[in-house]
Amino acid sequence: MKILLGLVLMISAIASSATSGWARTVPVSAPRPDTESVFRLSVEGPVSPDDTFWVAYGPLAGTWGIIRLHARGPKLFESRVTLPRGRTVFSFIEGRGVMHTRLGAVPGNPVTTIRQVGPATTARPAFPLVVWHVPIG
Repeated sequence: MKILLGLVLMISAIASSATSGWARTVPVSAPRPDTESVFRLSVEGPVSPDDTFWVAYGPLAGTWGIIRLHARGPKLFESRVTLPRGRTVFSFIEGRGVMHTRLGAVPGNPVTTIRQVGPATTARPAFPLVVWHVPIG
C-alpha cells in the first residue's frame, strides 16, 4: 500500500510540473557564461490585435523559460535576450493574449506551435528568421 501511495504521489508531482514547468524558471546550479540571443518571427497573413508571439525553451543550463516577442514592424516580431550558453530546443508559439500566473506572463489559450528549432546553440548571435504562413480558416 505504501508503494502504491508513493507511486501516486510521484505521478501527481510529475503531472503538475509538466503542465506549468515550461513557464517556470529553475535556479541554475553552476554559473555559465551568458550570451545575447536574438529571436525573430515574420508573420505572413492576418495578425489579430490579440495575437501574442513567444519562444519557449528548455532545458538550458537547468532552466525552462519563455520569451515574449514584441512587434518591430507590421508583421515582424523580435526579442533580444541574454541566455546561458548551451544547446536546447526552441519553440516559436502563438497565443491569444497574455495570462498572468504566479510564475509570470505566459501565452493565452489557445496556443499554436509555429515551429521548433533545434537542438540549437545559443552561441550564435541571431537565430534564422522564422517565417509563419498563418493558416486560413
